[in-house]
Amino acid sequence: MRRVRRWLLFLSPVFITVLVLFSIPHSRLHIIAVVSGEPYFDEKPLSYWAYLLHDENAVVRKQAAFRLGEAGAIAKPVVPELAGATTDSSEDVRITATLSLYKIGPAASAAVPALIAALSDPHPQVRMNSALALSALGCEARDAVAALLDAMKRRENFVVVPPFAHSVRQQSCRALGKIGPDAHAAIPALVEALHDGVPGVRYNAVYALGRIGPNARPTLPKLRLCLKDEDPDVRDMAAESISLLSEDDRVSP
Repeated sequence: MRRVRRWLLFLSPVFITVLVLFSIPHSRLHIIAVVSGEPYFDEKPLSYWAYLLHDENAVVRKQAAFRLGEAGAIAKPVVPELAGATTDSSEDVRITATLSLYKIGPAASAAVPALIAALSDPHPQVRMNSALALSALGCEARDAVAALLDAMKRRENFVVVPPFAHSVRQQSCRALGKIGPDAHAAIPALVEALHDGVPGVRYNAVYALGRIGPNARPTLPKLRLCLKDEDPDVRDMAAESISLLSEDDRVSP
């Protein structure tokens, strides 16, 4: 009995210390991270930054979203939490969260539904960042084709968005091209965009048609007309896309 008491006296401070540490969120996150082998960024576990996404202070939430973007692909485990921040009440947090998903790149594929919704955000920079993030996801963003088409057509997306040098419409064209063959439903809208008054939109429409592949071969006559476009970059991209689609034609049975 005495031996048991001695052990209890010895272990009691340990148990109390553990309980106290677990009662403090930041300490608890560190302990769990160490035990589970969770990745760290900037000397903090990813769950620490994800926890701060729910802080009552918008500045803290914005900083947490920013840090997760800086972490890059290793932030994949907490992408769902970051995706949740795309609906934050603070536009600064939404802007930062969508940009961070772009920085995380292909590892952020779980955020596609949130990015689709964010394409309709009232703030143009959130919409732009969402289109950028979908571009970075490539074919993993195939479920966003309809939303990107809608974004292409909305008049508010024709305006150049500071600090970018282009519009959400232009970036949406680019994202459709990055998605590739699965974006074939966008072909009619992209053909229409070949006549857009903004060279950047025409350039990305031409780019997208070339990357969609065989389904876009009927657009070759339209693309050949782009070889006479007034913008040299559009002409160069038209030649590249024509080459890609013609190559697809040669290798088809």
